[in-house]
Amino acid sequence: MPKAKSEKRQRTELFLGIRWYPFEKDKIVRRAENAGMSAGEYLRRCALEREVTQRADVDLMMELLRLGKEQKYIMSQLGNNGLLDEELRQKLCSVLTGIERVFLQFAKEMGAMKA
Repeated sequence: MPKAKSEKRQRTELFLGIRWYPFEKDKIVRRAENAGMSAGEYLRRCALEREVTQRADVDLMMELLRLGKEQKYIMSQLGNNGLLDEELRQKLCSVLTGIERVFLQFAKEMGAMKA
């Protein structure tokens, strides 16, 4: 039985000798890039039920580390002074906001890697 024309038109992406829906190809390519491997290697590992480990974004991790160090510095200053002056309070709020922003971006990217 012949396929409907609309169904024929949807599978337009030829990838690794297989016709894919464009969203399928994009998802596979994105997951492979996140794992640091080619799409072919990614598909082989998935098909053979081998482990596929996701790489974390190094830049985001370094930013979290930097913000954590700055937070530690602020907290040590608080311990030395015994109080929280306005400048340190603003700086601490800024650092905590930055940590939250980077963490949420990191969590979003890690979620996209698993999706």
